[in-house]
Amino acid sequence: MTVNQIPETVPGAGRNELGFVDAARCHFGFLADLGFTEERAEPTYLRFEKGDTFVEVFHGRASFELGIELGHRVRVDDDDLEQKFHIVDVAPVLAPEIHYTARTATTKDQVERFVEELAATTRPLAERVERDGTEAFELISQAVAVQSEEYLQGLRAARLRSRADEAWRRKDFASVVSAYAEIESELESVGLRPSEAKRLDYARRQIDSA
Repeated sequence: MTVNQIPETVPGAGRNELGFVDAARCHFGFLADLGFTEERAEPTYLRFEKGDTFVEVFHGRASFELGIELGHRVRVDDDDLEQKFHIVDVAPVLAPEIHYTARTATTKDQVERFVEELAATTRPLAERVERDGTEAFELISQAVAVQSEEYLQGLRAARLRSRADEAWRRKDFASVVSAYAEIESELESVGLRPSEAKRLDYARRQIDSA
């Protein structure tokens, strides 16, 4: 998820020949039925808008990866900004039955086939966003926040486990207890592995018997 001002893109040299814009206009025609209008077109980028909601279809300038971002305009500290989410964050929340696969397209044939595939994947997401508006984006935002917290907890747990492993090798049982106890008490979503719980129990017994 990103929150930023309206993006600036630079058309890629020689990309017109791949026919991205024509393919996107064709296969994302369903957006017009939902009330979206095309607002911006470049050789690697196409944007559709309806009110404060928008859909961006892009073809990575360097990566050649096809992608989708859905978003809406928000007011933050008297500024009009855009909050948008990549399809990898949107699909699991709004249509968990969808299995999104990233595609790289370097030929006109690939662009045609993969844009059609991407449009089919995007349609139920766009329909949900068009129907539920802010509520849909709030659900996505909450899910992204949870994922971010889980990621941070995973990093913290990895550091604590490394510290515990090193302390275990040194037979520094107090440090072993400190590291594992922190995972046990503060990182409930991570938790201790069975082998770590045994280490923690052993280290505590060693301290108690000293």
